[in-house]
Amino acid sequence: FSVINTQAKAYFLGLIITDGCIYSKNGKAPRISISLHDNDSYLIKLFLKEIHSNKKVTNDGRGCSEVAIGSHKMVSDLRKYGLLERKSLCAVFPSNLPIDYYPSLLRGIIDGDGSISFYARKGRKCHTKAIRLCSGNEKFLLDIVGFLHRVVDIDPVNVYRDKENLWSIAYRKTASLLKLIDYLYSDAEIYMKRKKELCDLVYAECVQYTDGNTEITK
Repeated sequence: FSVINTQAKAYFLGLIITDGCIYSKNGKAPRISISLHDNDSYLIKLFLKEIHSNKKVTNDGRGCSEVAIGSHKMVSDLRKYGLLERKSLCAVFPSNLPIDYYPSLLRGIIDGDGSISFYARKGRKCHTKAIRLCSGNEKFLLDIVGFLHRVVDIDPVNVYRDKENLWSIAYRKTASLLKLIDYLYSDAEIYMKRKKELCDLVYAECVQYTDGNTEITK
């Protein structure tokens, strides 16, 4: 992570910001940990391949797979992008990446703490559709909303409080979903398969709703 110059580096930075952490324990080298649902463990294996590690992915017996890597260098590099210990309430949206790698960063963030809604409601022809993201830090979400407005021309959405220490945003407008999915997945090399499949369904129905007009202004 000393230089973010590949999709994989940017993606895993986003994933660690949301579904990972850094921590120190018993005077040992600071560690990077990633924990995902067992069905998504292939992403942890890909991360290990990217960093040329032979560490084994472990299972907690409750449906989650995880790995922890000790490395002063990697932790130091991650801190340059605002990653802190006990980050759940102070996550930072990095402002110092090359602009071309922000789609991969955001894919990692959404794959970590986002959700894709695509479900039918009784009496309606179209599905209910949304891309949501939650965080314990309101500013983290405000920065993402501002970035997507400036760079992708996506209409801003409100940040709302779900509970005491949890904030959320949700993109629901057809035009916003088309722009956001196009931005996230155009030329994407790495992503969480199950969320990509849902985004494909959302995108296809949005295109159908707009009579096939798929021209997106970036």
